[in-house]
Amino acid sequence: MRLTRKAKILFTGIFIVVFLVVALLIIKPFDQDETVSDEDVSYTISLVEEDIDIAASYEDSISTDKSTTSYTECEVKVIAGTTIGDYTLTNDQTFTKYIQLLGPGADETIYRNSSNEATHYAYGLLLTGDLIEKKNDETDEVTYEIVNAHITYDVIHMSLMDNENSAMIADQEGTDEKLVSIQELINALNSVDQRDSMLEW
Repeated sequence: MRLTRKAKILFTGIFIVVFLVVALLIIKPFDQDETVSDEDVSYTISLVEEDIDIAASYEDSISTDKSTTSYTECEVKVIAGTTIGDYTLTNDQTFTKYIQLLGPGADETIYRNSSNEATHYAYGLLLTGDLIEKKNDETDEVTYEIVNAHITYDVIHMSLMDNENSAMIADQEGTDEKLVSIQELINALNSVDQRDSMLEW
């Protein structure tokens, strides 16, 4: 039985397609990469900094009107290249805490003996934790990352002045008050080095 020209072309085409599929499966089955999974990599871990202040962040100033009893997701992000002690963070890391951002009550003063009415609570976050060194046992590549991290926060009682560029704030002990610019307050709450002097004096 002789095949027609069209049948010969069809069979040849099918043969070529089957041959190419088989060849591709033999050379690179299912296009799998020959990379080693992270689970198969062995690391040597060293603790290089323990229980240190890592990052500070100003979250918001909440008035009585903006006060809410629901919880708000507050983030502290530490970007790659940030220096922590004598070490440099390898990758971006983000940490989250849920906080009720409450404002002052009606007729509240910034502390018991103050004559200044509390108009806002300012929230300043502080990220603390440990820093580890991870050394890849095969490649000797070294990376640094934050572990065991947690966020605490301070609530600063403040009375916004008429110009809205400055405020009277109370110290954390609730025994004294001072006048600061709003920008100075925000800058200090965004700085690990400056925040303590802004909150305690």
